[in-house]
Amino acid sequence: MSTVYVSSTFRDLQEHRKAVSLAIKRLGHADIAMEYYVSEDARPVDRCVLDAGSCDLYVGTFAHRYGFCPDGGEVSITELEFRAARRNGVDCLCFFVDEGADWPSDQIEHGVGARKLEELRAEIGEHYLAGFFATPDELGAIATASIARYFDLGPTPFDAMREHRLMKEFTAPTGLPRDRTRAAQALANMGSPRYVAEIKRRLLEADEAGDVTRIAHFLDELQRLAASRRELMPIFLDLLEEGGTTQRFFAVFQLGELALRGVSLEPAVIDELVKLADSPAPDVRRQLAHTLGKLTHTDKARPDVRRTLDRLVADAHEAVREMAVDSLGKLP
Repeated sequence: MSTVYVSSTFRDLQEHRKAVSLAIKRLGHADIAMEYYVSEDARPVDRCVLDAGSCDLYVGTFAHRYGFCPDGGEVSITELEFRAARRNGVDCLCFFVDEGADWPSDQIEHGVGARKLEELRAEIGEHYLAGFFATPDELGAIATASIARYFDLGPTPFDAMREHRLMKEFTAPTGLPRDRTRAAQALANMGSPRYVAEIKRRLLEADEAGDVTRIAHFLDELQRLAASRRELMPIFLDLLEEGGTTQRFFAVFQLGELALRGVSLEPAVIDELVKLADSPAPDVRRQLAHTLGKLTHTDKARPDVRRTLDRLVADAHEAVREMAVDSLGKLP
């Protein structure tokens, strides 16, 4: 388990910080964040600097506030954290808010603070490949992908500026459909986490509208991406935890299709899958029974998979029982 330091200003980025911390935990690492010290910008400076300089990886998120300067000084705690990491040779992943993102006017700093933030961003942009985000969900997706890529492959480059440009083309309300299609294909090919977050957003909209066709389409796209990129698996985890009945049904189906292709599911995803044995929807329980029978040999060997199928064998609905019996016969 590695330690990852979460750095940013606080008041304007609380939800974004939660998204980054959740991404770190889901990847099996330990997050170190100021929430564990005190919930305000004026956190213990010495502790922050020490932790930022001694962690395995620094993740910095920058929006429109320079942040709190302790003891009347001229350098904010956020900048002190970044400099401590850099001084001690800690690799840094940095993310900037998209200039086109909606942002509360009272969380945009002006004057000296704005100038210092601009200078810091320019320095970071010169030395590091920085990603861009518009929402907490987007930040969670790109943080997940970037952290997984870092610990799996080391500090490998990612063309964030190309991703930024293509996302503008893909989400533009005007423009030719072929241009949006071309941008979507390019984003998918480069494994863009922002593209995945946008697909998830559209999926949630389709779920609210009850548009089954669009739900299936967007989940097909997520499955295609997740088949070769394990860092995208948390998107399915969110759908299982937060989705509606239709969304969960299709998510369970797509996870089963992934498993048939030999993809081993993340333990946290299987944890959420087996919880769906308590779903009030018989169709979801039946699809769950079917998917559990499709899991890879290693995933099927989990004791909770057998316990869940044993429960479903006694389900009140005959179709669920039949599918559970069939899947039990496929367990090792």
